Amino acid sequence: AAKDLTITPGVKYMTTTLKINAAVNQSSRITQDVSKDFNATLPFLTANYRLNPAWSAYAQYARGMLVPDISSFQSSNADITSIQPQRSTNYQAGVVHVGEQVSVDFDGYFIDFNNKIAQIPGSTGSTIQYYNQGGVVYKGVEGQFTYALPNGFSIYANGSINSATKKDTNNQI
Repeated sequence: AAKDLTITPGVKYMTTTLKINAAVNQSSRITQDVSKDFNATLPFLTANYRLNPAWSAYAQYARGMLVPDISSFQSSNADITSIQPQRSTNYQAGVVHVGEQVSVDFDGYFIDFNNKIAQIPGSTGSTIQYYNQGGVVYKGVEGQFTYALPNGFSIYANGSINSATKKDTNNQI
């Protein structure tokens, strides 16, 4: 976009088919022939601005999809399972310094997560069922510091402060 600004847009299409075709399923111990398709169009955008030769700032946006684990369908109720893939909208911004001996980065992030999958309480064994229990907000700040020592050794430290709360109750998870 400019001499010191790089913008990288993109989009990917994700498709996954979970298929169980078993004479005797390992979990449910019954014959199963189940097929579920999951599809998503996932845009992303990254902007990186070089502040000077040692410092840069960046911002990122991305959508994501996490397909349910195949074990979510290995029950006698798999044909009626209607769980949806977990989906996220992700934002992150930060700064990075790279020098001859020292590198430092610091960023903040916010993830809006939907369709969190959970097991229906009381469902066990071959009758386990799963459902989408709602959304979660993940957010935090993180940083790292690296100091290069002689002979290829480095001292490294990192830390973060994170939170995860349910959208409907604001309770910590």
